[in-house]
Amino acid sequence: MEDNIFGTDVFTNIKKQEEVVNNSVDFYGIFRVLYELLEKLGVLNTKVMESDPTKLSFVFGYPDKVFTDQSLSTVTFDIIKRERLTYKTSVGNIKQEKPRELVEYKDPITGQIKRIGSYSYDNTIALDVFSTSCERLFQIVQYLETMFTKYDGYLQKYFTKVVYLGMTTTSNTAHNLYQNRMFNKTLCFQIITESPFELLFEEIQEINQTKLNPNNI
Repeated sequence: MEDNIFGTDVFTNIKKQEEVVNNSVDFYGIFRVLYELLEKLGVLNTKVMESDPTKLSFVFGYPDKVFTDQSLSTVTFDIIKRERLTYKTSVGNIKQEKPRELVEYKDPITGQIKRIGSYSYDNTIALDVFSTSCERLFQIVQYLETMFTKYDGYLQKYFTKVVYLGMTTTSNTAHNLYQNRMFNKTLCFQIITESPFELLFEEIQEINQTKLNPNNI
């Protein structure tokens, strides 16, 4: 697949903070962005009646349905930690308590003043990779690590920052996704997201005291 659908430079940093805010996603949106990226790359199993063993399934952690196709490798998504972003300053670490005001403008129809602010969130996500083949497991792990590096520019259209935190050791008993022996590794990532909101203020009308009649009560 050509890289041009993800921008000309896969390592491009975000140009403006407002661009991330305009494309901002909530914690469910993190899953959606990653799902759509895997779908564009053509690695997701899309067959309805039968599974393709060369593809993988990408679902939320602790899925409601029981998986029966043991030939299909699976990656589950979970947010294991989410909190307001902490900034490092010369006087120490400071957690964001108040929203940043991004823009203020007057609505030409209602005459109200609209203020758009945003909170930054520090999300730690876990991608659990499962496969009945240890070799296949390592192939998927390597693919995901490369994907997050190669398409960092694409991800930064939606996230402020993405950092790979590392991988756990292999365990074939840690999670019984298919009620069968499964090899497993967990990849952890730090993803900074924006949560914008809008507040409406009635415009304060300027009163010209010189035009008021003090006797007109």
